[in-house]
Amino acid sequence: MMAVHNIDITVKTNAQTFQEVNEQLSRLKVVIGVLLAKLPPNERNKVIDDLKGFALYEEADLLAQFNPKES
Repeated sequence: MMAVHNIDITVKTNAQTFQEVNEQLSRLKVVIGVLLAKLPPNERNKVIDDLKGFALYEEADLLAQFNPKES
C-alpha cells in the first residue's frame, strides 16, 4: 500500500519568454533524469515501463537515456 501525504507546494518562475520557459523545462528534465538514475536498475525500468503504459513514449525514451545498461 502506498503512503498518502498532503503537501502544499508553491512553485514560481521568473521566465518571461518562451525561450526561458524552454530552458527551465530542459533543466527539469535533466533533474528528473538524474533522480531516476539514482534508483536501482529494476526501479528505473519500472518507471520507464509505467510511462509507456500511459502512452508517454517520447518521455520514456528521454528518461531511458538516464538508464545505462549494465555490462
